[in-house]
Amino acid sequence: MSQLNAHHIFRYDGSRFLINIEKMTACLIHDEAVFKALEDISANPRLPVEQGIREELEKLDLLPARPMKQRKKRRSEPTHVQNVTLLVTQKCNLRCTYCYADGGGYGTGDVMTHRTARRAVNWLIERSGKVKKLRIGFIGGEPLLNFPLIQDVVQYALERGRECGKLFVFVITTNGSLLDDEKIAFFKEYDIETLVSIDGPKELQDTQRPFKSGKGSYDVIAPRIRNLLRVLPKSACRATLVGNSDPVAVDNALQEMGFARRHISVASRSFFNTSENNEGAFRKGIAAMLDKAESEAQEILEATGSRDVKKLNDLKGSASLFPPVEQFINNKKIYFNCGAGKSMAAVSCSGDVYLCHRFAGMEGQRLGDIFSEPLKREMYLTSLVTLQDKCASCRAKYVCGGGCYHDNLGATGSVFECAEDMCVLWRRSTELAAAVCGRLSADDRAYLVKEQIIETKPCPTDLF
Repeated sequence: MSQLNAHHIFRYDGSRFLINIEKMTACLIHDEAVFKALEDISANPRLPVEQGIREELEKLDLLPARPMKQRKKRRSEPTHVQNVTLLVTQKCNLRCTYCYADGGGYGTGDVMTHRTARRAVNWLIERSGKVKKLRIGFIGGEPLLNFPLIQDVVQYALERGRECGKLFVFVITTNGSLLDDEKIAFFKEYDIETLVSIDGPKELQDTQRPFKSGKGSYDVIAPRIRNLLRVLPKSACRATLVGNSDPVAVDNALQEMGFARRHISVASRSFFNTSENNEGAFRKGIAAMLDKAESEAQEILEATGSRDVKKLNDLKGSASLFPPVEQFINNKKIYFNCGAGKSMAAVSCSGDVYLCHRFAGMEGQRLGDIFSEPLKREMYLTSLVTLQDKCASCRAKYVCGGGCYHDNLGATGSVFECAEDMCVLWRRSTELAAAVCGRLSADDRAYLVKEQIIETKPCPTDLF
């Protein structure tokens, strides 16, 4: 028997599914005999296969046209920096129980000066090459503690953009406690995308995200969020799962608050809190996200079948399965989990450059600075998918792109080695997304595209 193209088979909800890993396709296997043959071949690749089964495997694009050669590890070309996150302050007015940044201070605590901020803008322009659209993110700590600096950066970047032919877009991540009419009006005037970190229901928010005094934050933040959403209804939120948090209850609370775009993630491991309690809370968060993904698969299928466009739009804004579903429909591969070390960088209050804001202040993770030192990022230009043997036949490799560098470091001690507990989440999510795609009929897919629930890649012959 010829070696089969890389694939993964699994059963889900009474049906049989196949993922063709390199083709990034997913389908139902209707014939139990074909599925059984694939199971047998996985156990013994030398097993002879009858002609009828071979023909079915050929239809599934599992028989290579010629003996497969070991692919060389490809190195991507250096990319220009076009996305910079500024830690405008490494101080915070909350004390979140799971904070990976030592209460927002990243182990140091500081405030960015106007000189450093303006230099960061010029540094981004210098390293952007011919890229026209540049992005600046504001984060902390709590960035609104340094709001005057944010105002200055926006004005300065727009002025320099006009001089250099660059278009700047801005985004801010805030805990919402300092939002007021002045700041919201500023966000609206300059079209600043706003992401609010809030963990859902009052009891959960007050427990997990109290003020430094210990006082709950929900009653202060909730009315400010309502004001924000009245002016900027497309603002998004991010909730963090800790311990026994129920992701469904969290999502429902955020939806009731008015957020159409909701992202829920597991608390990152903190390098400033290595207690067993911290690790246990992380594992419980993974389990909760796995349960949520199972529910999302059924919800997507049911909403598609009933042509419930309102529900589908809501799921698009909140379901973690939608991106991989879209990938399978478009046969799209992701080689990197994010742009860290390539098109994206973070600048600390002191002007040091890191992969992303999560690494700020961490010894050994500094890439350079914005004043004179060149970036040391060569090692981040090759995809972990091609570097790690464990990724070679993994069904999720083109969905996770090798995983988050910060998650990897927290789990394994190396940014270049995948975090196995996150791999479990990625692998199951990939299966569930494949099962959704496998059950979508041609009419279902056409409907999702027509209603712009799923975006499809343009045909290369289209004229624009």
